[in-house]
Amino acid sequence: MTSRELRAAVEQAKQSLKGHPDVVSVGIGFKYRGGARTDQVCIVVGVRKKLPASAVAAGRLIPAAIADQATDVVQYGEIKAQELTQKRRPCPPGYSIGHGLVTAGTLGAWVRRGQGSERQALSNNHVLAASNQASPGDFIRQPGRADGGTDSDRFARLTDYVQIRFDSGDGNGKKPAAAFAWRAWKAPANMVAQLLGCPYRLEVRLQRVEQPYPNLVDAAVAQVVLEEWVEVEVPSMGEPAGIRDLQLGDRVQKTGRTTEHTRGVVETVGAQVQVDYGTGSGIATFDDQLIVRADSGDFSQPGDSGSAVFGEDAFLGGLLFAGGDQITVVNRISHVVSLLGVRL
Repeated sequence: MTSRELRAAVEQAKQSLKGHPDVVSVGIGFKYRGGARTDQVCIVVGVRKKLPASAVAAGRLIPAAIADQATDVVQYGEIKAQELTQKRRPCPPGYSIGHGLVTAGTLGAWVRRGQGSERQALSNNHVLAASNQASPGDFIRQPGRADGGTDSDRFARLTDYVQIRFDSGDGNGKKPAAAFAWRAWKAPANMVAQLLGCPYRLEVRLQRVEQPYPNLVDAAVAQVVLEEWVEVEVPSMGEPAGIRDLQLGDRVQKTGRTTEHTRGVVETVGAQVQVDYGTGSGIATFDDQLIVRADSGDFSQPGDSGSAVFGEDAFLGGLLFAGGDQITVVNRISHVVSLLGVRL
């Protein structure tokens, strides 16, 4: 059968199966036998639920061929719009999340801390902790407020955040003295940081984790209310393969609340950037950042903050937190690991 005849057969199938109560899709594809794909091209008919022929009601059986073209019946289930702004239980990374004081950001990845086994949502400070305004124990919504999330959508509790040190402001924000002192803390997080070659270590406070100036990360974690609400696979990417720092020229990808799955390349490393957090916060300087440029269009837009950035090998390499004209700024994952003590 020629390609023209095949297309004509598929159009006939679409018309003949239109309105069929079990059919959700009709198209051209490869035929499967015994779960293995063959090279035979056929009319693929997607149904809500595939049943043995003997169990199909009279008049509803999909014919073995339409217009002399073989058919293959495949179970697709109910096809629904996959909006990353919707409420999900369990919830995978990439979906809308946020503190009640902010609009919405993105759940970057599911992680654990230190030797603990509990799953925690990794995202940005400005998503989960409202740019230093929140306190550990505050509820986090999924979806975020901008996507309709309310107090009834309480999904996690803020565990810790790394304090953002603003270039000017009150006691939380102003630039520290040059001789900022670090306290040794022999925790598993610091051992992980040492293995990754990161020189920075945790400073533990009751309400926040300190970092040096200029800042290294915009990061926070929140413990999920129910473990059964966790889905670790990232849409369009699958389960993370591990953690490693990204390098100049690496191909990268991310799934986020606004632009969903995008691809790009690390075009700058070791960057120092000034990030405008808007009225009430001001400018914060960050050092040793990664700059990513998309293959086409935007790699990220507002609402994608908190997205995990992966290499093409599915290794977690960074945490997205800011952007400009056609570029995205990403924290190195080794700094996030060191300061928050996270692991997959």
